[in-house]
Amino acid sequence: MVVFAPQDIIKDPPFSRMDLICCRNLLIYLDNDVQSRLLPLFNYALKPDGILFLGTSETIGESTDLFTVLDKIWKIYQRRDVIMDVDRLKYPAVFAHLPPSLPASRHKG
Repeated sequence: MVVFAPQDIIKDPPFSRMDLICCRNLLIYLDNDVQSRLLPLFNYALKPDGILFLGTSETIGESTDLFTVLDKIWKIYQRRDVIMDVDRLKYPAVFAHLPPSLPASRHKG
């Protein structure tokens, strides 16, 4: 299934559970700060083992903890499972869009 919807990837909460994100030739127009905020959002939005497809002039930069390179030439990356909750300071863009964690007592069935 393909969903077409307007999305401001800088301001809107991320979609989730996606198999593929094609973000070709967008990151090159954004500064490093914005790029470093978007890559954790892409990781969060993808299903486990989901695929990120970037443009030929783009890279995951320092986000090697979030993605594994599948094809360096075609810029195809696979989502790595990371527990972002461990370090909310490292991934603030993800947590800005998520509700605060519920107290443990509310998780009981």
